[in-house]
Amino acid sequence: MRLKTILKWLLAILLLIIALFMVLVAYFIVTNALNKDSRNSAEQANKQSQIKLTPDNNIALEVKQESTESTNNIPKPQKPSPNIVLTDFKLVIPKINVSGIVSEVGLNTKGEMEAPVGPNGLGWYKFGTYPGGIGSAVIDGHYGRWVSGEGSIFDNLSSLKKGDTVYIEKDSGEIIEFVVRELKVYNPEDDASDVFFSSDGKSHLNLVTCTGTWIGKEKTFSERLVVFTDKK
Repeated sequence: MRLKTILKWLLAILLLIIALFMVLVAYFIVTNALNKDSRNSAEQANKQSQIKLTPDNNIALEVKQESTESTNNIPKPQKPSPNIVLTDFKLVIPKINVSGIVSEVGLNTKGEMEAPVGPNGLGWYKFGTYPGGIGSAVIDGHYGRWVSGEGSIFDNLSSLKKGDTVYIEKDSGEIIEFVVRELKVYNPEDDASDVFFSSDGKSHLNLVTCTGTWIGKEKTFSERLVVFTDKK
């Protein structure tokens, strides 16, 4: 009887040790997974904070009409890609006769906001705030005259003034009104975090395009124009 009792106790202790071991293994697995998610989130946040305002660098389609640079090596306007993902809204700016459906854009391999396709293309930064939501939604568009002679949708963006209105018209019929707060010019390498992020708990829509002088060797313009607007 005494031997059986001892064996039972030994078995119970062994089972307890196994259970504790399994708990420890599960704890380490969960902890590592959480740490990995935390690192990924930090990397994503860091990547987002380093977004550059270069919507036209990698397309190199626009040439200022008065430019003396040769246009022989500048590509013709691209045809719309079948992979373009359209949003459920369009951008309307009555003062400068802008009205266009907006497509989704992300980041290129250089960490720059992608440009929309074509002279009349508009791109909403899909990793940011949806227009009308809390935070800063960002839409970019081209500036300058293309090889075909066609102008770009944001050629007159700089003519907007404080108090002008900008609208987001959704397919559902909802119209969201924004009011211009200010215009600001950036160099391509400037910190653009204030364009993509805000912490005031309000809704903003920021419009981005190129401005300045045409740099033939780089096939882009020297500066970036941002129009900051606030939801009315």
